Amino acid sequence: MSRIWILYAAVLAVLLVLFLALGWRQNGGAETFPAQAFAASASVSPAAVSFGDRLGARLDLVIDPRKIDDGSVEVRPRFGLNRVIGATLKHTRGAGELLSYRYVLECLLPGCAPQHARVARRFPPALVSYRTRDGQLVNQQVRWPAYQLLSRVTDAERQRPVSSMHFDASLPAPGYRIAPDTLRAVAVGLAALIAAAAVALAWIALRPRAAAGGPSTSRLEQALRAVRASTANGHPEERRKALGWLGRELRAVERPSEAETARRLAWSAEPPTPRSTGDFATEIESTDGAE
Repeated sequence: MSRIWILYAAVLAVLLVLFLALGWRQNGGAETFPAQAFAASASVSPAAVSFGDRLGARLDLVIDPRKIDDGSVEVRPRFGLNRVIGATLKHTRGAGELLSYRYVLECLLPGCAPQHARVARRFPPALVSYRTRDGQLVNQQVRWPAYQLLSRVTDAERQRPVSSMHFDASLPAPGYRIAPDTLRAVAVGLAALIAAAAVALAWIALRPRAAAGGPSTSRLEQALRAVRASTANGHPEERRKALGWLGRELRAVERPSEAETARRLAWSAEPPTPRSTGDFATEIESTDGAE
């Protein structure tokens, strides 16, 4: 049985070789040129597309290079509101020439949306121009086939658009540069510091003055020390200032006669000498000791 199948295969191979040989001899190796100088076909795929989906458009031109200058062929497609997002050209040479144009289209504009569930659409004809070998300019139009554009919205949704809308009306969570709790704590702390500072200033301003004996006596001692220091630095102006201060402090403790003496020494025509100044300070100190 296997030998019979081998015999059949050998016979078929011989017949195929003879057919090819006879056909080659009959054609004589001659090239077959297109029957027409120019032929065009257009197609769109897919035949039905939903709104927003991409659409492919193909334009094939077959020309006879003996009659048409292939370098002069120009194609101007028109796709309306559709945007061309991809375009390629494939050139196949043989006895004739095949120019295959491929376009990828997209339309997301409101005018592209269908008004019904399904509508038929067709692009305007593509404009093709070329020159013949004798220099004649030829313009032709190539019609595109129709395609179906499908809506993503039902008739019920189209009639009641508001009820078909779904949106989130809740407000987003607020954002803060500083958290409210932190800001509140900082504000309370600052308010407490300001209140404490106000209380301290009020206490300083309104505290009762001390009795005349304590602070005045202390300032009298300071004035005496200043007078003693002025006797050693050699500057008469410093002695005048120190004696004037001492006179004011003596008047504050109700010792007017000694205060007048201090004033006369301080502002006498002749500058007070270290000796006279020191003697007066000694007299004041001895009086304080006797009291």
